Amino acid sequence: MSRSLIRRHAASFTAVSLLALCAATPAFAQDEAPVAVPEDDQEIVVTATKRETSLQDVPFSINA
Repeated sequence: MSRSLIRRHAASFTAVSLLALCAATPAFAQDEAPVAVPEDDQEIVVTATKRETSLQDVPFSINA
């Protein structure tokens, strides 16, 4: 092999290696926003059963 061909292969290998290293940067997850803690003095009233019921007395899951 000629010397110029070896240099060309070495340069190509180096370029591809650098591109692979740049492309393999670690992904950073977005930090979660702090969740607001509801105050205890607020009361949620569920009226889906057509009568007022306290949230603690409802027999099914509720996401507030």
